[in-house]
Amino acid sequence: MSAAGSIAKGMTVEPDDFGMAILGVLAEAPAPGSVSLPRLAKRLDVSASALLRHLTMMGDAVIAGHAGPGWVRVVNREERWIVSLTPEGRAAVPADCRARCGP
Repeated sequence: MSAAGSIAKGMTVEPDDFGMAILGVLAEAPAPGSVSLPRLAKRLDVSASALLRHLTMMGDAVIAGHAGPGWVRVVNREERWIVSLTPEGRAAVPADCRARCGP
């Protein structure tokens, strides 16, 4: 089960390996930690649809009655899908992430 799929009120959640790779790429992006969806998918070598499914669980969407951790936000700006790291997402990235979180 993914990290975001097991959230209960008051429960601390850790990102899974794919989630950590996503957070690592976003943490390395120039401020405010945003990357276009196609660029992120290419960097992680996954399809955009697979990436969107995982991003949905990492965002604040309510799935099966439980809100996600809110680590990322996906928005459409001027016909471009942009993935941004939230303050909660930045807090979930370990300090040594650059060395071990990349794709």
